[in-house]
Amino acid sequence: MNYSLAAYHDPAPTRPASSVKRLIRSVRSSEYFRGGQWTFDPKDADQFPDAGKVVEACIRYHLTDVELVLQLTTQPSGSFEMHLPLRDQPAAPAAA
Repeated sequence: MNYSLAAYHDPAPTRPASSVKRLIRSVRSSEYFRGGQWTFDPKDADQFPDAGKVVEACIRYHLTDVELVLQLTTQPSGSFEMHLPLRDQPAAPAAA
C-alpha cells in the first residue's frame, strides 16, 4: 500500500471575533473619561483607536492619576481587561 500525505489548508479559517477598546480611567475615582467629563459607566466612555490618541487626550485635558484600560472582548469566550498606569512626566528643566 502506498500512502500519501496531503496538506489541507483552509483558505478562510474561522476565528472568533474580537475587539479591543481603549479607555481612560481615573485611578482615584474609578470613573471613565468622556469628552472632558467623567462617567462611572465604561459603555459611555470615549473609546480611542490607539494608545497614541490616549496620550494626546491626557495631554490635551491635563489628565493625571489615570490609567489606560484595555478591554478585549472575544466571542464566544468572554472578555479580558488590563489596566496600565499612565505616569505623568515631570517638566524638563528650562535651558539656561
